[in-house]
Amino acid sequence: MFRSGAVALTLIASSLWAQNDRCIGAIYSAKEPRNTPDFEFDRTFVGDAKGVYSCLLGLRASAVRRALEEFRFGVLYHDAPSIKSVVHFPLSAHVSESVDLDAKTTTVEVRTVTEWFAFQEKYFSKAHLALVACAHLGNVTPVGGRSQGS
Repeated sequence: MFRSGAVALTLIASSLWAQNDRCIGAIYSAKEPRNTPDFEFDRTFVGDAKGVYSCLLGLRASAVRRALEEFRFGVLYHDAPSIKSVVHFPLSAHVSESVDLDAKTTTVEVRTVTEWFAFQEKYFSKAHLALVACAHLGNVTPVGGRSQGS
């Protein structure tokens, strides 16, 4: 009885291990090292337990985390190289003066990093900056494609 129980437990543990790593192979090639901090983060990141990053979006959670840190640094310290590394210009931003669902929006075209900082100065409030400062993978949802909703 004990031997069959141990075998069953081993099989369950093996299937859980495989289930947790089911999409790691899709985001890491066979030639990439598996002993890096980024790999370990991607393998164990709780937010990817259901494959949202690795399976659905084909993204490494560590790369999303790095991009979020670059964006935060760029916004908070007006660092052009950081913004350029994560924002693809040109972009269209839809802004409104209200949070009402039916509020009229204005479309602003941002073509360069210089225009980005002018946009940020004009439209980002202290609350927006606080949201950027406090953003992390636990409260930010990545979406696929160039823009949400398209």
